[in-house]
Amino acid sequence: MGGAVTSAQNPSQDEIPTLAVGGVKPRGRRADFFVAFLGLFMQMGTGLIMLPFVAATLPPEAFAFFYVFMTLQMLVQLINNGAVFGFTRHITYVLSGARELTRDGVPLQDGKEVDVRLLSRVINASRRVHMLLAVFTTTVVSIFGSIYIARLASTAPDLPFVWESWWLFAAAIVMHIYFNWQIPIQFGADRMRDYYLTIIVSRLVQVVFTIVGLTMFPNLLTAIIGFALGAVALRICVYISVRDIIAQCRHVPRDKAEERKALDAVVPNAWAQTLVGFGEFSISRSTLLIAPLFIGVGAASQYAAASQALFAVDSVSRVAAAMLLARITNARVEKDQKTVQGLVALSFTYAVCVFVTGAIALLLFGPGLLALIGSGTSLPARSVIVLLAFVFLSDLVMNLSTMLIATGNKIPYLRANLISGAAVVVGMFCVGFLGYGIVGFILIQGGVLWAFSAWRWPTHLARDVGLTPTNFGPSAVHAGRKLAFGQL
Repeated sequence: MGGAVTSAQNPSQDEIPTLAVGGVKPRGRRADFFVAFLGLFMQMGTGLIMLPFVAATLPPEAFAFFYVFMTLQMLVQLINNGAVFGFTRHITYVLSGARELTRDGVPLQDGKEVDVRLLSRVINASRRVHMLLAVFTTTVVSIFGSIYIARLASTAPDLPFVWESWWLFAAAIVMHIYFNWQIPIQFGADRMRDYYLTIIVSRLVQVVFTIVGLTMFPNLLTAIIGFALGAVALRICVYISVRDIIAQCRHVPRDKAEERKALDAVVPNAWAQTLVGFGEFSISRSTLLIAPLFIGVGAASQYAAASQALFAVDSVSRVAAAMLLARITNARVEKDQKTVQGLVALSFTYAVCVFVTGAIALLLFGPGLLALIGSGTSLPARSVIVLLAFVFLSDLVMNLSTMLIATGNKIPYLRANLISGAAVVVGMFCVGFLGYGIVGFILIQGGVLWAFSAWRWPTHLARDVGLTPTNFGPSAVHAGRKLAFGQL
C-alpha cells in the first residue's frame, strides 16, 4: 500500500531527500474507485449486516449497551477529530507545494518540490498533539466514563461482563487516539485507496470475529473483543500505508521551535473544529447516551436499533465526500473553482441519494428482517422512523457543508454549533424529566437543527464555492464523468 517515495542513502543533515509535488500520490484512479466501493461494501457490512446478527444473538440490554459503547467511541473520537482534519489540511498544503503554513486561508503553492523539512515538522507536531490527547482521553474515560457506565449498569444488574467490556473498549479507544497521528499523512497524501483497503481489512476482522464469536459466546464482551481486534488491524494497515513517508521524514533533524510554529498554524482551527464536533455530536448523537438514563437500556434498545441502522446508512453516504476531500483541498490550493464546484456537487448528490435509498429500505424491510431472525430487539413505529430519518438527513447535509467549508481553512460555524449542541442537550434533559419519551428527544434534535444550522451552512457553502440551483446538476455530472474516466 502507498506510493513509492525515493530517498538518498544515509544523508547528512544538509542532504535531505527531495520530493516532487505529487510524488507521494497513488496512481490508477479507476482502481481507487473500485477499492473505494469495496470499502463501502465493508462499511455497509459492519453497520447493516452485523446489526441484525447482533440484535438476534444479544439480549436487548446487551444490544443497547453495545451501541452505547459505539456512541461513546464517536464522542471520544471528537477529542481528536479536529486535530486529524487540521493536520490533514496542512499536510495536503505542504504536499501541494506550500512553503509556509497559515492559521487562516489557503497558503500559496510555490515550487515543484515538497518542503520535506516542513512536512516532517508538521508530522512531528501531529504526533505530539495526539500523545497529549491520548493522556487526556485516558483520564476522562477512566473517571467520567466509568461513572456513566456504573449508572447504566445499575439499570441492568444481571447483565454479565459489563466492566470487562468497558475496560477493553477504553484501552482500544486510547490506542486509536494516539495512533491517529498517522491518519493525516494518509489523507493528506490522497491515499484514499489505501484508506479503503484498511477499512476492508479491519472491518472484515471485526465482522468475522464478532459473528463467529457471538455464535459460540453470545455476550457483550465477545462483541467488544471483535471491535478491539478490528481496531488493531486498522492501526497496522494505516502504518503500512504511510511508512514510506514517515521514513522519509526521519532524515530531517528535529527542530522544536519550528514544530511550535507548525502547532501555532494548525491548533487554533483544529481546536475550533474539535469544539464544532462536540456541538455536532450533541445535536445528532447525544440521544443514545441521554435516553437510557431516563428510560433504561432495555427500553432504549428500539431507538438504538433504528439509530444504528441510520448511522450505518449515514456513514456510507459520506464516502464520496471523504474520498474526494483531499482533491477538493488541492483544487482550493490551485484556485480551480470549477473542479471545487463539481466535486462538492457530486459529494452532495451521492450522499443524499444513498441516504434516502437506505432510509426507505429500513422502512420497508427493517421490521420484517428483525422478526425473521427472531430478534428480541424491535424497531419503533414507522412514523417515528420517518421522523428520525428526516432529522438524520438534515444533520447529514449540515455536517457535509461544514466539513467542506473547512477545506478553505476557515471555521465560521463554531459558535452556532456550540450553541445548538448545548440547546439540544438541555432540551433532552428537560424532555427526559418531563417523560415525553423518544419522540420528544427526536423533536428536540430536529427543532434545534432547523432553527439555524440545517439551512445556514449549506447556503454558506453554496455561496463560498459558487454553486447555484442552475449549475449544481451540470457541475456534478461533469465531475462524475471526469472521475469515471480517471481525469481527476
